[in-house]
Amino acid sequence: MKKVHLIEEDKKDERKVIVVLEKANLEVAAFKKRENVLVNGDDHASYIINKLKKDPADFRPDITHQCLLTLLDSPLNKAGKLQVYVTTASNQVIKIHPSTRIPRTYKRFAALFAQLLKRLSIRAEESS
Repeated sequence: MKKVHLIEEDKKDERKVIVVLEKANLEVAAFKKRENVLVNGDDHASYIINKLKKDPADFRPDITHQCLLTLLDSPLNKAGKLQVYVTTASNQVIKIHPSTRIPRTYKRFAALFAQLLKRLSIRAEESS
Protein backbone atom coordinates (compact mmCIF):
# COMPACT_ATOMS: atom_id res chain seq x y z
CA MET A 1 0.00 0.00 0.00
CA LYS A 2 1.31 3.42 -0.95
CA LYS A 3 1.67 6.28 1.49
CA VAL A 4 0.04 9.58 0.68
CA HIS A 5 1.93 12.52 2.14
CA LEU A 6 -0.43 15.17 3.42
CA ILE A 7 -0.03 18.84 2.64
CA GLU A 8 0.28 21.20 5.63
CA GLU A 9 -3.26 22.54 5.20
CA ASP A 10 -4.61 18.98 5.50
CA LYS A 11 -2.60 18.22 8.65
CA LYS A 12 -4.19 21.02 10.69
CA ASP A 13 -7.69 19.56 10.31
CA GLU A 14 -7.83 16.91 12.98
CA ARG A 15 -10.63 14.60 11.95
CA LYS A 16 -11.15 13.96 8.27
CA VAL A 17 -11.91 10.89 6.27
CA ILE A 18 -9.31 10.53 3.53
CA VAL A 19 -10.38 8.58 0.46
CA VAL A 20 -7.79 7.54 -2.12
CA LEU A 21 -9.03 6.22 -5.44
CA GLU A 22 -6.02 4.17 -6.53
CA LYS A 23 -4.80 3.15 -9.97
CA ALA A 24 -7.40 5.06 -11.93
CA ASN A 25 -6.58 4.52 -15.61
CA LEU A 26 -6.81 8.15 -16.63
CA GLU A 27 -4.76 8.74 -19.76
CA VAL A 28 -4.88 11.44 -22.40
CA ALA A 29 -4.28 10.76 -26.09
CA ALA A 30 -4.43 12.73 -29.31
CA PHE A 31 -6.67 11.33 -32.02
CA LYS A 32 -7.34 12.45 -35.60
CA LYS A 33 -10.25 14.77 -34.92
CA ARG A 34 -9.49 15.90 -31.37
CA GLU A 35 -6.30 16.76 -29.54
CA ASN A 36 -6.58 15.84 -25.85
CA VAL A 37 -9.07 13.08 -25.18
CA LEU A 38 -9.51 10.99 -22.04
CA VAL A 39 -9.03 7.39 -23.16
CA ASN A 40 -11.85 4.95 -22.36
CA GLY A 41 -12.29 1.28 -23.20
CA ASP A 42 -15.53 1.67 -25.14
CA ASP A 43 -14.48 4.35 -27.60
CA HIS A 44 -10.75 3.64 -27.90
CA ALA A 45 -10.41 -0.15 -27.69
CA SER A 46 -8.23 -0.52 -30.78
CA TYR A 47 -5.87 2.24 -29.57
CA ILE A 48 -5.55 0.59 -26.15
CA ILE A 49 -4.89 -2.85 -27.61
CA ASN A 50 -2.55 -1.82 -30.45
CA LYS A 51 -0.64 1.15 -29.02
CA LEU A 52 -0.76 0.68 -25.25
CA LYS A 53 -0.81 -3.15 -25.33
CA LYS A 54 -3.29 -3.23 -22.45
CA ASP A 55 -6.78 -4.54 -21.78
CA PRO A 56 -9.56 -2.08 -22.75
CA ALA A 57 -11.63 -3.30 -19.79
CA ASP A 58 -9.12 -1.62 -17.47
CA PHE A 59 -9.82 1.84 -18.90
CA ARG A 60 -12.97 2.91 -17.08
CA PRO A 61 -12.82 6.63 -16.29
CA ASP A 62 -16.61 6.52 -15.94
CA ILE A 63 -16.14 4.64 -12.66
CA THR A 64 -13.86 7.41 -11.37
CA HIS A 65 -16.51 9.93 -12.46
CA GLN A 66 -19.28 8.15 -10.54
CA CYS A 67 -17.10 7.77 -7.44
CA LEU A 68 -16.19 11.45 -7.40
CA LEU A 69 -19.82 12.50 -7.88
CA THR A 70 -20.91 10.29 -4.99
CA LEU A 71 -18.10 11.32 -2.66
CA LEU A 72 -18.33 15.07 -3.27
CA ASP A 73 -22.14 15.07 -2.95
CA SER A 74 -22.00 13.18 0.34
CA PRO A 75 -23.04 14.73 3.67
CA LEU A 76 -19.53 13.99 4.94
CA ASN A 77 -18.03 16.27 2.29
CA LYS A 78 -20.67 18.93 2.85
CA ALA A 79 -19.66 18.96 6.54
CA GLY A 80 -16.03 19.53 5.54
CA LYS A 81 -14.87 16.16 6.86
CA LEU A 82 -13.75 14.52 3.61
CA GLN A 83 -10.58 14.75 1.54
CA VAL A 84 -10.34 12.90 -1.78
CA TYR A 85 -7.21 11.95 -3.73
CA VAL A 86 -7.02 10.12 -7.05
CA THR A 87 -3.85 8.25 -7.98
CA THR A 88 -3.51 7.31 -11.61
CA ALA A 89 -1.95 4.18 -13.07
CA SER A 90 0.97 6.39 -14.17
CA ASN A 91 1.59 7.42 -10.50
CA GLN A 92 0.16 10.93 -10.66
CA VAL A 93 -1.64 12.10 -7.52
CA ILE A 94 -4.62 14.41 -7.96
CA LYS A 95 -5.98 16.24 -4.93
CA ILE A 96 -9.66 17.02 -5.30
CA HIS A 97 -10.64 20.16 -3.43
CA PRO A 98 -13.78 19.59 -1.30
CA SER A 99 -15.64 22.45 -2.99
CA THR A 100 -14.97 21.11 -6.50
CA ARG A 101 -18.07 20.73 -8.62
CA ILE A 102 -17.63 17.60 -10.72
CA PRO A 103 -19.54 17.87 -14.02
CA ARG A 104 -22.70 15.78 -14.01
CA THR A 105 -22.25 14.42 -17.52
CA TYR A 106 -19.43 12.05 -18.39
CA LYS A 107 -18.62 13.99 -21.57
CA ARG A 108 -17.88 17.18 -19.63
CA PHE A 109 -16.01 15.23 -16.95
CA ALA A 110 -13.78 13.65 -19.62
CA ALA A 111 -12.97 17.06 -21.12
CA LEU A 112 -12.19 18.52 -17.68
CA PHE A 113 -9.90 15.66 -16.66
CA ALA A 114 -8.15 15.65 -20.04
CA GLN A 115 -7.40 19.33 -19.44
CA LEU A 116 -6.26 18.57 -15.88
CA LEU A 117 -3.89 15.80 -16.96
CA LYS A 118 -2.44 18.00 -19.71
CA ARG A 119 -1.96 21.17 -17.63
CA LEU A 120 -1.46 19.42 -14.24
CA SER A 121 -3.62 22.05 -12.52
CA ILE A 122 -6.95 23.73 -13.24
CA ARG A 123 -9.03 26.42 -11.57
CA ALA A 124 -12.52 27.77 -12.06
CA GLU A 125 -12.63 30.73 -14.40
CA GLU A 126 -14.30 32.95 -11.80
CA SER A 127 -11.77 32.22 -9.04
CA SER A 128 -8.52 34.04 -8.36
